[in-house]
Amino acid sequence: MNIRGLLLLISVTLIGFGIWLKLLEREEILRAAEERRRFLPEFDVNSVAEVLVKTNAAATTLRKTPAGWVVTKSGNQPANLAAIGDLVQRLHGFQSRENIAVDPSQFANFELLEPVGQATGTGTLVSLKDQNGRLIAAVVVGKTSFSPPEPGSQFPPRPNGRFIVVAGTPGPVRVAAEGFDKLSAKPEDWLEKPGTP
Repeated sequence: MNIRGLLLLISVTLIGFGIWLKLLEREEILRAAEERRRFLPEFDVNSVAEVLVKTNAAATTLRKTPAGWVVTKSGNQPANLAAIGDLVQRLHGFQSRENIAVDPSQFANFELLEPVGQATGTGTLVSLKDQNGRLIAAVVVGKTSFSPPEPGSQFPPRPNGRFIVVAGTPGPVRVAAEGFDKLSAKPEDWLEKPGTP
């Protein structure tokens, strides 16, 4: 084989390898998108007109009115639009690295049971509804997840998010890496503060 033929063979091989890598990358992106769709249904963020955040200890309903978002339990005082938008956007674009192998019988251990009365093992329910009161999406945010401990480390493992599951389903359970660590069901935490949008 002459040098020209060898170079042609190398070029064809490299092009084929590049195409193969692109196909693998595309397949991974499609798989991740499909997994996200299976966790939460697609929804239009602009259709959200009510947000409920509830625990056994407190509950807050945030409602969209012609005058803007309000906290209903605080006499319809203005709500923090940025905080509501952040929560809705995080649920809309929710992605997670992996499914956690958790059987529904173990949900209480992860604080993934829906808050009802004073039951133990419950988490924080977040539900989104449209202007007609139809449920768009609902999740239960559970306790903090921790990274595996470093071998031989004297320090405890670091938090890496919170467990989360679609309300009323047997799973899958995922880890929400960020955005839910300070989730509160107290009405005062959702009020618009002076100087906030």
